Amino acid sequence: MTAYHWLLLFHLLGAFCFVAGAVVAGTLQLAAIRRERPSEVALLLRLTRTGVALVGIGSLATLGFGIALAEHLGYGLSPAWIQAAIALWVASMALGGAGGR
Repeated sequence: MTAYHWLLLFHLLGAFCFVAGAVVAGTLQLAAIRRERPSEVALLLRLTRTGVALVGIGSLATLGFGIALAEHLGYGLSPAWIQAAIALWVASMALGGAGGR
């Protein structure tokens, strides 16, 4: 496997972790809202931290390996589609942080 393949692999694995963590955190948060017993709510919200950790790891891996992949291919950060992808990444981090509170 070449460097391109490794960078692409880790970029995609980061994206999968990001999405999986968001699904886990969102699902557990919605389940906690529907519970009545405080002990159940506390348990589900503690489990939500696992999803949040996956989101953090996935977001950093996606951004880092995505930029490394763009540099490896010689694109740099100047094409509009790369700038749009980074802007969407920033927006998802901002909205996720606001929604998680």
